[in-house]
Amino acid sequence: MTSLATIFGEPVAETRLATTISGELALTVLGIGARPIAGALLALADADTVVSSDQSGRIRLQGLRIGKHSVRLRALGYLPRQLQFAIGPDRRGYDTTVILTPAPQVLDSIVVAGKGPDFLAGKMVDVERRRRDGFGRFLNRIELHDPLSGGLDGKLRRFAKMRVEPRCFGEGYAAAGALRTPPPVRVLCRDGTTLLPCFMAVYLDGALYWSPDMGRMAQPPDITKFNPLDLEAVEVYRSPAEVPVEYNGPASGCGVLLIWTRVG
Repeated sequence: MTSLATIFGEPVAETRLATTISGELALTVLGIGARPIAGALLALADADTVVSSDQSGRIRLQGLRIGKHSVRLRALGYLPRQLQFAIGPDRRGYDTTVILTPAPQVLDSIVVAGKGPDFLAGKMVDVERRRRDGFGRFLNRIELHDPLSGGLDGKLRRFAKMRVEPRCFGEGYAAAGALRTPPPVRVLCRDGTTLLPCFMAVYLDGALYWSPDMGRMAQPPDITKFNPLDLEAVEVYRSPAEVPVEYNGPASGCGVLLIWTRVG
């Protein structure tokens, strides 16, 4: 057993060093109760590379050059993790287990009942402000808990009139913009085929989770993996004209999906 601080310089994670493979980083991403996390995103800072973990929490990065590397891990409901490592003659690969830290529980969406206006606290203040601006479409707990509309993909189709399109090999669905224009970067599947839809940038609790400019090999998130009961609200901006100024930029050309988790 080796401390991740020894390899990556990260004092709060844990790791196990196993058989090395030349020029390769292999991670097993675990969460609460040491359960594997599927769909965690790992971005390599010095290359146009983003990969996601499989159902067993495994991620592999191959063909790494000699030298220092920095990667960033992000998963729904967990704090992001920055990891550093080096590939060299004496250490050409890692097989590592990373245990992510759950995101802190923050009191959120408090409504004070009584005479006078309602009051909101936490991140929902900005969500409500944008809703009142009149742009985009919004799902709150009522729509997210609707028992007849299925998973998040079904709720987005029913309540936000949002397009969802299949990911590579039909493995789930991703959020697509209303404009049927060519995307800035086409997603490339492992078999060499490309996905044609213009996929939305996705933000999780205000932080960028996925965008088209993360690279051709980075698939958009599978929205069927998000449990609606774990969410506080969802904002849908189906075209660049609807996107709020704070989320506008090169990555928002196909629209933006903002997902806000429920805590407390």
